[in-house]
Formats: sequence, structure tokens, C-alpha cells
Amino acid sequence: MHLRYKPRRSRRQPRLLLLEQLEERSLLSYSITDLGTLPGAADSWALGISASGQVVGSSCCPASIRAFFWDSSGAMQDLGTLGGSQSQGSGINASGQVVGTSGHAFLWDSSSGMQDLGTLGGRNSFGVGINDFGQVVGDSYRLNDQPEHAFLWDSINGMQDLGRLGGSTSDAGGINNSGQVVGVAATAASNHAFLWDSINGMHDLGTLGGSFSGASGINNSAQVVGTSTTAAFYYHAFLWDSNGGMQDLGTLPGPYVNASASGINAAGQVVGYATSPDFSNHAFIWESANGMQDLNTLIPPDSDWTLQTGYAINDTGQIVGQGTNPRGQYHAFLLTPNGGGAPRGRMKVPAVIDPALMQVLESLGRHEAPGLSSNVPIFEKVRASPVALEHLPPVQGEHTLPTRTRSVSLAAFAERQPQEVLFAAQGKVSLSLESPEIGGNS
Repeated sequence: MHLRYKPRRSRRQPRLLLLEQLEERSLLSYSITDLGTLPGAADSWALGISASGQVVGSSCCPASIRAFFWDSSGAMQDLGTLGGSQSQGSGINASGQVVGTSGHAFLWDSSSGMQDLGTLGGRNSFGVGINDFGQVVGDSYRLNDQPEHAFLWDSINGMQDLGRLGGSTSDAGGINNSGQVVGVAATAASNHAFLWDSINGMHDLGTLGGSFSGASGINNSAQVVGTSTTAAFYYHAFLWDSNGGMQDLGTLPGPYVNASASGINAAGQVVGYATSPDFSNHAFIWESANGMQDLNTLIPPDSDWTLQTGYAINDTGQIVGQGTNPRGQYHAFLLTPNGGGAPRGRMKVPAVIDPALMQVLESLGRHEAPGLSSNVPIFEKVRASPVALEHLPPVQGEHTLPTRTRSVSLAAFAERQPQEVLFAAQGKVSLSLESPEIGGNS
């Protein structure tokens, strides 16, 4: 938890402003919903969420992998297949249209069911993302099963090949409502994140100093997120825009050496996951004000969940991904910000605050001041305790209080989150490695 306190010089400054300032800067907190699995399945993972909180993903094992649709009614619906035994859901738009893969890329809606979007001439295609106008992106093998290229599909023009950056392959990772597409494409020497639009074509977004980058999400302001290698050969999450270029979002503190950003919303909140050397993951959220925070520290401490991956976030701040629930099952989860759909919420769990500040708060609670009630409920559960000094970058002129991070042990999960697909392009997650027709071609 992070709280900042700026000392005031004026004796006439109302004490109420101090409380307002601290309340405004309190960190996010979330309630968590276990989305369960399809009947007979053991695992599930969620890759997409709509503006209204509808969720898509996949549920699997031991028999097969099937795409699902979930909404607030609580029922997980099997979306079926295009004739084979398997499917995977990857994205959903505001109208409830779902995109995914079942041998070929598909588009599903509640009235028409599953539509085959075809290929660029090869055997397989993979549906990854969809915008609110029904435009779909993904990648497809080409004629004679030449290496895959990113595509853009719409109901009028069908499937359009988006090309490449000089190498042989490209893969789409996301699309916004302006029809801008992001992903990863081979260059002459490596693979780089790209941004494509209908006027300028495919643009290389560069790297964080290493040789590799890949983009997984884009919002309507054309902010792009993904992962890139650094000059020190680590994978770090990045945020790119046309003004500042590629910004290194780093990784979580502690054992986490790599990180991947998967989704971004209109407010610029970024979600993804950080990975330790033993391939244990923790999901994160990044905000410009607070930097990267472990989502496991923002849910109730007694929830007994370990949130491993954050894949998507909507404009009300709801987040979906996969974690282990209290029974040790790998399930899809939905996080909802406390205090409604606002991106920020009040602290709902005990926080550790510098003892000196605690004395200030206790003093305020004991003495009357104009406009200040003697009851200060936001600080009811605050407790003082010495903590390690870990700081966020301070706002100019401010003193930054220390923070404490709750550690949660994770079982190694290497077979499902291999480092070579760390950038986790949505819809091509390695959870389906046992199924070549679904698993992607990273």
C-alpha cells in the first residue's frame, strides 16, 4: 500500500484537506469472482472482457478445450466449435460478439452462433481481438501453408493480409475502434512490436534496448502495451504512444525478473503479469500515478487466491485472468473495483502506515476541527508498524511513505507459461500446447 503526505506550512489550512488528500490517493482494492469451469472441465482462463463485464475465455481438460461466454447471471456457456472438438475464446466487444479460434478464426454472437472467418489460404487461422464495429484481427497461414500473417477481417471485405516488417511472419495482438492493429512481426533480424493502420500500413515500434518486442493491446487513444527485451536481456512490460515512444514499465519487485503487459483501458490502466526465474507468475496492474502493483496485494488478504495472470481490463476497471483459487484449482477470475466501477477505490483492507503519520491521524480523530467529524471511518483499520523502505517515484516536493508488499508463494507453472511466449498475445496463450490446432505460433 502507498500513501503520500505533503506537510502544510499554513496553520490555517483546514485539517479536512489532509484527510481528503489521503483518501484520494488510497490504492485500488477489488472483490474477486471465481468464474468456475464448464461441466466436466478442470481449468479455465479468461482472456477478454466487455464494457458491461461479459467475459470470454476457455475451459479445458481432461477431454477438450472449449470457448466459453460468462455474464453476471453466473452461468458459463459453452460456445461450441466449428466442427472439431476444440475452441478457444479470445475477445469480446460491447455488443457481445466473441472472437476466437476453432481450427479457423471464428466470430460468435448469441443470435447466429459461430461463424467461420476462413483463412488467408492456409489450413489454420487464429482469431485474437475484436472492436466495437465488429472488425476482427488475428493471424492465418497463407497459401501452401506459408508462414502466418496478421489479418484484419470485416463483414464487407472479408480477410485482409496486413503484411510484415521485412521478415516472414506477423501476428496480431489487438485492435481499437479506429481500426488500428497491434501485434508482433518478424524483421530481418528479430521480432518487433508493430502498429498498423489503413493509411500508413505497418510501423515498427522498436524495443526497450533488446532485440525482441511484441504488442498485445491498444486503447482508443492509440496507447499500446506489450513486452520487450531490455539491453540486460530481461523481458519488461512496456507502454508506447506516439509522443513518448516506448516506456519501460519494469516488473514487480522481489523475485520477478520479467513482465508482460496484456491489456489497457481508456484510463491508461495496464494489466499483465510478472514472472520469476522458476516461471511463477503474479498478475499486476500499472497506473501512471502508482506504478506497477501486485494484484494479489489489492484483494482481501483472507481470499486465499493467487492471481497469476491479468489478461484484460475494461473501462470500468474490471480485470480478468487466471489464478489458483482456495482449492488450488486453476480458474478464470473477475476482479471488480470496490466502490462501484470507478477506477479508484477506498482502502478496504488494513494498511501499514508510517508510525509518525499514524500519530497525526490519531490526533485528528481526538480533536474537533471545523468541518471534520470525530469519526474517521476511512482510517478505522489503519495500523502502524515498522516497514521496509520501498518507494514509488515521489511527486515533486512530497515525502513518500514506505510500503509493504504481501508475498504469496506460487507453484512452478512452467509448462503453461513458458518464457518464450511471455508476451502472451491474446488468443495464443500456451495453455493449449497439447492441441496444435489451437496453440498458436509464437
